[in-house]
Amino acid sequence: MKQKVLNLLKQQRKLNTIINPTWENDRSRPDFIRAMIVESGELLEHTDYKWWKHGTVDIEHSRMEIVDLWFFYFSLVLLDPATLPSNMSDDKLEYFAQMVEDHSGLDKSTSEWDTEKVQQRTLYFVHSCSQMTPNLLSTMYELSELTLAAGMTFNKMYHMYMGKLILNIFRQENGYKEGTYRKQWHTSAQSTLEDNQVLTTIMKRESDPTLIKEALENGYKATGQPR
Repeated sequence: MKQKVLNLLKQQRKLNTIINPTWENDRSRPDFIRAMIVESGELLEHTDYKWWKHGTVDIEHSRMEIVDLWFFYFSLVLLDPATLPSNMSDDKLEYFAQMVEDHSGLDKSTSEWDTEKVQQRTLYFVHSCSQMTPNLLSTMYELSELTLAAGMTFNKMYHMYMGKLILNIFRQENGYKEGTYRKQWHTSAQSTLEDNQVLTTIMKRESDPTLIKEALENGYKATGQPR
């Protein structure tokens, strides 16, 4: 697990640099805290938390939102590993990866999705990450508990993370930052899906990164212009 965590950190740095080569100077701790809080709200939207109206729980979309939380959390670790004890950046990341392996609990057997627990653990996570100087290890624990409540082990999260990484890079290559990217894909005359949903469908049949990217490229070309 430790080497995979280090790879996720490496890949996250790569993505952040694609978005902005000087991101470590231009972004701040509050930037990523805000992003995690907003993503947590989007996660709750998919868990049917509104008791005053009819709704449905979207498990796969909720899991993807949790993966998005890991993206922003790892970015915060890369930007500001303030609560990690080593003085050297490489040692800090090694130490962090070891802590994930030893204390996250993500190596547990897969549990079932638990809506009530996901909603509860989301609140705990927001409380932890929204401090002005979040304790990175405490926040890691809360995010790990949320991940487990959603029925994901580390390997499941890792697989989804790598898939979402491909989509995030694909978005940047197709004008996401400039505002020209179409997030809603017209998959048929009667159907429109968000690209996250398209990715989830692709990943059910493909695991090779090259094939996932090819499927995204082909699917995006076929969407045509927004209607």
